Amino acid sequence: MVAYDLDLKVPKATKTEVLFALNQMLLERATEGGTTVLIVDEAHNLEWAVLEEIRMLGNLENRRGKLLQIVLAGQPELDRKLDAPEYRQLKQRIALRCVLAPFQLSECTEYIHSRLHRAGLSDVSVFPPDILEEIHARTQGIPRIVNALCNNLLLTSFALETKVVTNEILDEVSQDMRLDWSRREAPRIEPHTVPFREQAPLPTRG
Repeated sequence: MVAYDLDLKVPKATKTEVLFALNQMLLERATEGGTTVLIVDEAHNLEWAVLEEIRMLGNLENRRGKLLQIVLAGQPELDRKLDAPEYRQLKQRIALRCVLAPFQLSECTEYIHSRLHRAGLSDVSVFPPDILEEIHARTQGIPRIVNALCNNLLLTSFALETKVVTNEILDEVSQDMRLDWSRREAPRIEPHTVPFREQAPLPTRG
């Protein structure tokens, strides 16, 4: 898939030949001063064998360093997966780990307003201030849940031919989405970046 995404032309399809062609392309890009980055989204869903293949791609290097920079992005399950014993070698190759915190109320409000503006809605009164507070509380400030809840609120409001979301609409949609809003405070997760240095130089290197 990496070779395909890079539009790498390989006359034969054996793994060794694909890796050789990929290494050659990365060397040429590095010689030209370019940086090649592999971004793997939803990495928490990948099986051990796939993550191990990604780790092996980090072995491609020249005298100046690594030829391929790898970024793994995923849900909190990825963090827990990397702490498992079988992922020890992959974990040791990670140079930087970062956790994104949920939105605060002001950030959540600004985020919703920004998305509505980008969608062409100049008047954002469809979500009154008290509704915005409830959206933040019920989603715990998690962007993907904010997106899903707001999308469903807009669709339901459209079906009911109303231009303003009400508490009744919010309760109905929240129940349909199985949201638990008994906790009134968003979880306190501090954002952090943790640099990691290998204790000894390794010949190969999310």
